[in-house]
Amino acid sequence: MAALGLSDEEYGRLLLANQYEILSRLAPDEADWGQVLDRVVRGFPLDGVPHLDAIRDYIRDPLTDADVRLIHGALDLYARLQQALDGEADEAAANFPGFDGNNEGGALSYMRILRKSDRWTYVKPEGDQAINSHHPTYEMYQRQIHAWDQLGRPNELTADQARGILGL
Repeated sequence: MAALGLSDEEYGRLLLANQYEILSRLAPDEADWGQVLDRVVRGFPLDGVPHLDAIRDYIRDPLTDADVRLIHGALDLYARLQQALDGEADEAAANFPGFDGNNEGGALSYMRILRKSDRWTYVKPEGDQAINSHHPTYEMYQRQIHAWDQLGRPNELTADQARGILGL
């Protein structure tokens, strides 16, 4: 941040220090935020700093506009699939698989943020509330959304249309 006379690394540490200062004041008993703040301010290595791995993952694997459209599209589609198969014998097939924590970490994190923000909470997950599919899902969602597009993206699907999209 040249305007402040700081290198990019110094500016990053300043922002991180600010965040840990806030955490140390808001939740002094929950973690050793003060010790972490001291490490950041003194320029010590950041390995082992709480949540730093998640921050690095977000920076390394940011979501594109296409990713966000896919995530929103998949959630919209699964809401309609669940509505179409509600009460049917194969109702569970419309439960939302989520995203793969190993290969689609940004999408999984974004999905968690959406749910914490009370968005798409009515879409029933397939497994645990973490919505980790434990296998890549992007290609599957792309195929399913394409099949929905071929139908004209109706707001209401028939049970047969839902089964077709799900490949049942």
